Amino acid sequence: MAVYEKYIMVNEGQSLFDTTIFGLWFFLKLAFKLLIYFPLVFTGYIIATKFLDKQAHGILWIGTILFIAYVIYLFLYFLKGIILVLKFHRILLWLPLLLIAVSFTCILPVWLTWDTATNLISKLGGNTTIQWIFAVAFGTYIYFRYNFLTNIAPRTAFPAYHAGVHFTRMIVKKTSFMKAIKSKEVIWKFIIQ
Repeated sequence: MAVYEKYIMVNEGQSLFDTTIFGLWFFLKLAFKLLIYFPLVFTGYIIATKFLDKQAHGILWIGTILFIAYVIYLFLYFLKGIILVLKFHRILLWLPLLLIAVSFTCILPVWLTWDTATNLISKLGGNTTIQWIFAVAFGTYIYFRYNFLTNIAPRTAFPAYHAGVHFTRMIVKKTSFMKAIKSKEVIWKFIIQ
């Protein structure tokens, strides 16, 4: 029995509806991920405009923006490694570095969605307390996507994270050291599902 014979729909309209809902759900998840990683993509776009002209092919633009966003993502995990080693050795330089990383990754997407959330909540009859709860919850969700104060990194960013830990350990030159831990989570797992 072939694979396609297992999933025969009796009603063609239901099949079309299921496919449409699946596609819509996929693009909603993709838009949400893009919102979470917006600072990386936007910074990648700003950098790409410095060395690509407007007549360049669209695929070149997209590839360049995504490549630069990935490099910034790796730099964030390099910075995370630095932050954790400095915190482990109780050197207070980790606080401003953490503030920079959190403000770049967490506050910018919340600021981006602030007006939309305000309009939506006010139309639904909510008040400013609900708006602030939404903003704090969304910022907290984004923060826990990066886990800046947890000694773990995804597989895709582990080499940069480990390099940050090793680099800072070399500079600090303390006898006790922290070992980097690799996560089994895949950053783009929603595409596979």
